[in-house]
Amino acid sequence: GLLVESEALAWIDRSSIVRNAGGGIRARTNAALTLRNCFVAGAIGEHAILVQDATIDVLYSTIGANFGISRALACEGTASATIRNSLLTSLDVADEVQCPGVVASHSASEVLIPGMGNVELGEVSVDWFVNYNAGDFHLDAPPIEVVSAAQWDTGDPRTDIDGDPRPRQDGTPDFAGADVP
Repeated sequence: GLLVESEALAWIDRSSIVRNAGGGIRARTNAALTLRNCFVAGAIGEHAILVQDATIDVLYSTIGANFGISRALACEGTASATIRNSLLTSLDVADEVQCPGVVASHSASEVLIPGMGNVELGEVSVDWFVNYNAGDFHLDAPPIEVVSAAQWDTGDPRTDIDGDPRPRQDGTPDFAGADVP
C-alpha cells in the first residue's frame, strides 16, 4: 500500500489504505509518518502497519489486521509509536499491537494497551463494521466502548474520514477510530 523510508516525512489524512496484497503501510529507516483520520488494513499474514527503525504518530484512525500472523501495528528495531483516539483490531488470535514502548491514549483495542483512557473490547466482531474483510471500517454496530473511548482536544480533527463533525470542546468523549457513524 504505502512505503515511507530513508528519512522521508509523510502526512496521511482522511485516506483509506486497504486491499493491498503486501499489507497496508511500512515505515522504515528513520522515516516519520503521521496518520490521521485513516482506515488501514493488512492482508492475510501481513501487518496493517509495520514500523521498522522509524516513527509513527496515529490519531483518530481505524487499523485492522486480517488472519495469519498479522498485527494492526507491529514495531521493530528502534521504532517509536504514538496512538491516540484510535481503534485497533486483528482477526489473528495474537495481540493486535506488538510495539514495545508504544505510547497510547484514549484508544480502543481487543487487548488493553497500557496508557491513559484506553479501553479493552475483547475479540473483534466483523459485524462492528460495514465490511471488515474489504477494509471498509465504517462503523455499523460498534461496541459501546468505542462510542466514548476517544477524547477530543484542541487541535484534533474537526471531522471524521467522511467529513462528519466531531465534538469541538476539550475533553469531550468521542468515537475511537476514523469514523463517526
